[in-house]
Amino acid sequence: MSIDEQLVRVLHEKGDHFISGEELAETLGVTRTAIWNHISRLRDLGYTIDALPHHGYRLAGIPDKMLPDEIRNVLTADSFVSKIHAYDRADSTNDIAMRLAEGGALEGELVVAEQQLKGRGRLGRNWFSPKGSGLWLSLILRPSLPPSAAPQATLAGAVAVAKAIRETTGCEAHIKWPNDVVIRGRKVCGILTEMSSDMDRIRHIVLGIGVNVNVDAGAFPDELADIATSLKIESGRELSRLALLGAVIQRFEEGYQEIRTGGFEALKDEWISLCDTVGKHVRVTAEGRELDGVASGVDFRGNLVVRLPNGMSEHIISGDVAVIE
Repeated sequence: MSIDEQLVRVLHEKGDHFISGEELAETLGVTRTAIWNHISRLRDLGYTIDALPHHGYRLAGIPDKMLPDEIRNVLTADSFVSKIHAYDRADSTNDIAMRLAEGGALEGELVVAEQQLKGRGRLGRNWFSPKGSGLWLSLILRPSLPPSAAPQATLAGAVAVAKAIRETTGCEAHIKWPNDVVIRGRKVCGILTEMSSDMDRIRHIVLGIGVNVNVDAGAFPDELADIATSLKIESGRELSRLALLGAVIQRFEEGYQEIRTGGFEALKDEWISLCDTVGKHVRVTAEGRELDGVASGVDFRGNLVVRLPNGMSEHIISGDVAVIE
């Protein structure tokens, strides 16, 4: 752990109380001049640190940035997040996480970035990931499940994000199959799940989540202006990305535990309760064809079940779904 990280941790532990530079220097094994230099560097990162003669230093405010120590502070004590890889800029957190997973990274390793330069969505689409205004993250998972069960992780991610948004903002977030979270019909979150597997077992899954948190209305590119939104737009206020991240991870861990212990039916019921696609007349575009029918639910693989006018049902693995009014 770096001196900066140790210093932040000590200041957090002191809470509203001041701690002298001398005590900090002794605790961290550096000089008082070094403490001052590290305090200055932390202020440059966005930390608000009060300083009073004869009293020392006190942490008065933290930046809403994806810094490992601040992420750990919003995770539960028993969180399965095992390691945090934080970047100011990254081409794609999923690409980084896949490389880490292929190199032996453990379950629960988390990759976050302030900005993605080449963020990816489903079907090869780009994902708009401006700096400092969203959650751009990827989780490495190693469940003991067959490859056919991998889509369950996507469903668990969608449930986690929708619940976390409702809890932290009060906005009525819903799920749109297969991997979007929407508010008032506009997309606020996308999920991209990628996998490496053998014939009978999953080697690893990378679950990528992108949430538009504090993106301003005028910041979206023209092609997204009419279909995308952000939590700031919907709630009318700036929101803590760290608080949302903590809630998303906690809710995902709950759903993931259900998947790993054979409780997918309970998770599926929760997904259906949050989904604005199920029960609706839909048009599905998949594999070069269009199907009209009623979305009746999802199967154990996470595929959308569409009941056709002839009474037969189709199980849709992937595609675009539009609700027909």
